[in-house]
Amino acid sequence: MVLVLHSNKFGGHIPLELCQQTSLQILDLGNNNFSGSIPRCFGNFTAMMRQEGYDRIFDFGPPNGGYSQKAFLVTKGMEYEYRNTLPLVISMDLSSNNLVGEIPEELTTLIGLRFLNFSHNQLHGKIPDKINAVKLLESLDVSMNQLTGVIPQSMANLTFLSQLNLSYNNLSGRIPSSTQLRSFSALSFIGNHDLCGAPLTTSCNGDDTPLVSTTSPNVEDEGSEDSGWIEMKWFYISMPLGFAVGFWAVIGPLAFRKDWRSAYFKFFDDIKYKLMFGGV
Repeated sequence: MVLVLHSNKFGGHIPLELCQQTSLQILDLGNNNFSGSIPRCFGNFTAMMRQEGYDRIFDFGPPNGGYSQKAFLVTKGMEYEYRNTLPLVISMDLSSNNLVGEIPEELTTLIGLRFLNFSHNQLHGKIPDKINAVKLLESLDVSMNQLTGVIPQSMANLTFLSQLNLSYNNLSGRIPSSTQLRSFSALSFIGNHDLCGAPLTTSCNGDDTPLVSTTSPNVEDEGSEDSGWIEMKWFYISMPLGFAVGFWAVIGPLAFRKDWRSAYFKFFDDIKYKLMFGGV
């Protein structure tokens, strides 16, 4: 049921004989030197297809003798010791190896998986579109690989997902606009130069483009636009004419009639005198 070979120096391809272990529900081969691709037959782990783990009883021998009923597992980036909750843990960790190839689509049949870690390998290709089928997934880490393509919109349906790391791949396009995915920090997505949208600060093409109406204007609208332009044109034409007429209506008589000039200046002298001496 449990196979933990974490942090050793095992190399070569992952043996296909592991696929015959249908009762296996915790597989940890992380931090070794395994190469080759992830076996597609890993989708045959029957125990990882169970959505409920509390009905599974681990029998490792007497409580005070034989094997210890506990396991140290690396989940969510940290090492935890599992005892009473061990039957609930369904995990696969192949991180920090030299694995290549694509993430097998067959793994999406393991609907009971809670922790999945393929980080620090050389995997390429896309994240499986049906990743949402693994609906109990709590932690997904595929960082430090060479994955390409867009983030599947279906990932927004992973409602139990509390840890996500897609950083440092070659993913592209817009991060799906869902509350589930945008609740993670930008650290979950950095290192993907062609990825855009919140929570990253890189905006996507078209985000700042104003919406343009695709409906064609009707005849009535065209008429109102023409009349508005005519009114504006007459406004700019009449403004200088009005200024010129008003200017010469006041300044013209003062320039040509001496008695008007005398009366004009006398009027302002009287006002100045009253302001200075209070009209006394």
